[in-house]
Amino acid sequence: MRRAVAVVVLAACEPREPGPLSDPGAWALRTGGGDPFPAHRFDYADCDFAEQGAFYAEDGVLEVDTGTCGYLVLEQPSTRPVGRGDLVEWTVSHSDLLAEEPAEAHVAISVGDDVLWSWTTPIPSLSEVLVQRAAAPARAPTGTPLRIHIHNHGDNRWRFLDDRMEPR
Repeated sequence: MRRAVAVVVLAACEPREPGPLSDPGAWALRTGGGDPFPAHRFDYADCDFAEQGAFYAEDGVLEVDTGTCGYLVLEQPSTRPVGRGDLVEWTVSHSDLLAEEPAEAHVAISVGDDVLWSWTTPIPSLSEVLVQRAAAPARAPTGTPLRIHIHNHGDNRWRFLDDRMEPR
């Protein structure tokens, strides 16, 4: 007598469709842990972005004004899953970067605990648009924390214009 054995295979990951990973209006200030560069906070210990309203969504874009505080970490849950090796692209721009003394601006973007990009820009410098691309090093299901770490000296404007995930 033969027995039939049913094998059920569950999908290990959610279906991945290309599109944005974030909602410009859903960013919130991250306090406590989660900053991939906590040592950078030291120079900005006396500023409080939460009370200043220095980040906001306008016309589908996240805008950050560092005039009142030059340091923040923003967070929101991802809107779609990312597979290992998927291409993640983020377009960021900044106005002319000015400060009383020469310095550096630092921006980093992470998915979960994986920093996809970390770059510095000298201050002063002219405005520019940065397109950052990276292959995701690990799977990240929908709802994984996305984080933007930014610090710079001076009254500067940053715009997080577009982000996109393309399955490999």
